[in-house]
Amino acid sequence: MKVERLSAVILVIFCVAVASVRGIFEIRLPVGCPAAMNCTDIRFCGLDGFISKTPVDIPPERELYRMPLSDCRDPLINLEQGKCCRDPDYVDPWPSSTFRSIVTQRPKTGEDIISVPRVKRDCTYTTQRKYIVRDLKL
Repeated sequence: MKVERLSAVILVIFCVAVASVRGIFEIRLPVGCPAAMNCTDIRFCGLDGFISKTPVDIPPERELYRMPLSDCRDPLINLEQGKCCRDPDYVDPWPSSTFRSIVTQRPKTGEDIISVPRVKRDCTYTTQRKYIVRDLKL
């Protein structure tokens, strides 16, 4: 009898302690989402992670194949728990041609880098870089 009463008291103390710790260490969801994503209700996120204009009805067996989504909240639209979904109308503000032109520029020294196969003594092939002037004809 005393053991049962003692275990009940310990259980009550444990529950009170857990409840007070939960209040101290309450984890709040982040406000907003990364670039190109919006915080929306999960009913409007498709399997591919893109926002849909109409609610998406996904059966429970297909829910396992949904794109992993981050949790978020949006106080502007009173959404306490939502998901970060990709905005299909997002346009990247950086001009894509600028980066491509920087990466694909040729050297301005008048030389091209080419790889020439070379045989080692043990007959395995490696490549050796050689510089050849463009104006020379081989």
